[in-house]
Amino acid sequence: MIAIKSGFSSGYSGEGPNALSKVLCALVAHGATISEHAVEPTYISRIDDSALTLGDLDALSVAQEVRPARWQDYIQERHHRWVVEGHWVAMMPQVMPFAILDRRLAASALKFWANPDQVLIDGYRLLEDTIRRRSGLDQHGAKLFREAFKSRLGWRVMHEAERGGRAELFANTFMAFRNPRMHRPAGTDPGALAEFLLLNQLFRLEAEAVEIAADAGVGQRNN
Repeated sequence: MIAIKSGFSSGYSGEGPNALSKVLCALVAHGATISEHAVEPTYISRIDDSALTLGDLDALSVAQEVRPARWQDYIQERHHRWVVEGHWVAMMPQVMPFAILDRRLAASALKFWANPDQVLIDGYRLLEDTIRRRSGLDQHGAKLFREAFKSRLGWRVMHEAERGGRAELFANTFMAFRNPRMHRPAGTDPGALAEFLLLNQLFRLEAEAVEIAADAGVGQRNN
C-alpha cells in the first residue's frame, strides 16, 4: 500500500497534478476501481508527517465512499482523450518481458539497456551463425534465410503460404532492420526494444524449425 502526501489540486497544471492526471487516465484505461473517501484534515496531516497508523488504514477500509465521486476532477481536460485513443501507453516504461524470451537471448537481455545497438547486432550475428550451422550453407543475410528455409529447414504441418511467410519474415527483418543498423552510428533508439522482441521471435521460430530431409511432413500443403 502506498500513501501519497498532499499537494495535488484540481485546476492546476503543475508537474505533480499533471502526473496525477496521467496516472488516473492509465488506471481508468486498465479498468481499475477507484474508491473515494472523505477524511479529517488530521488524517491528511498524519500522511504528510509519514505517521499514518494501522488504525487509520482500518478506518479507511470501512469508511463510506463519496457519492458522486470527485476524483475525475483531477483529470485534466487535455488528458480525457488519452483513455479512448490509447495515448496513455506512451507514459509507461519500457520493460523487458523475460518470460517470453528464447533462452539464447537471456544473457543479452540482461545487458540490453547498457548498449541496445550492440546487443541487437550480436543477436543478428548469432541468428545467422545458427542458420548457417544447421543448413550447411555458406551465405549471409536474406539470401541465407531464403535458401535455408527453401531447401534445408522448415516447419511441421502447415500451409505452404504460412511456411513461406515465416521464411520471408527472417529475410525481410534483416533487410528492414539489421542491414540499416549495421550502417548507421549507434545512438538513442526508442524502437530498440521492439526490434529486440522481433529478433526474439525469429529465434523462437528457428527453434521450432526442423531439417526437411528428416521430416517428410514439413512443407506439405494442407487440404
